[in-house]
Amino acid sequence: MPLEFRQDAICLSGLTGSKVKSEVIGEYYSFWWGITSGGQSENYRFSTALVELDAATGEVYIEDTKETILGSSGHALELKCSNPKTRNLKVILVEKDAACYAHLKNVIRRRWSIVDIDSAEGPLQYNSSNIYLMNMPLDHALSNIEKIPFVSISDTVQIYHHLYRQSTPLFLGTKCSSFRRASQIIEICL
Repeated sequence: MPLEFRQDAICLSGLTGSKVKSEVIGEYYSFWWGITSGGQSENYRFSTALVELDAATGEVYIEDTKETILGSSGHALELKCSNPKTRNLKVILVEKDAACYAHLKNVIRRRWSIVDIDSAEGPLQYNSSNIYLMNMPLDHALSNIEKIPFVSISDTVQIYHHLYRQSTPLFLGTKCSSFRRASQIIEICL
């Protein structure tokens, strides 16, 4: 079934499915980041990452109610861009579909104009925003994600895959083993 879009939002139906899921993810990401970053008592100093596989467009158009809401990748960007304490939060958005990816960049330009898309798509070593955009299949994305410098030995990464609606927190050890373990868990989730 081909993907449908309403402006830049991906069209989904289900007032109690897509809408509720998106609202829960939005609340959960903020809650999860508040804990894994160390929270206020640690001045949010711990490095964390949200990895969105099949990031879609950042917005969801709910056909049943004819409204556009943030999707889970939109909630990740909203957390990163609207909270000044998210300096150590990395948001990694992976979308393999070219049309979805183009819509995602349009949504970012419209909603979060402070995001430098060229930097987010560019070489990992020059990215200072900690927002990474990848238009590629999962296998290629994992090898790129493995190269992203993580600040702390005890980084926490939250991976969410839309298709299976599973959320998997990963507590990473060293950089070298981090995504080897992550890819194993991703394969299990898929």
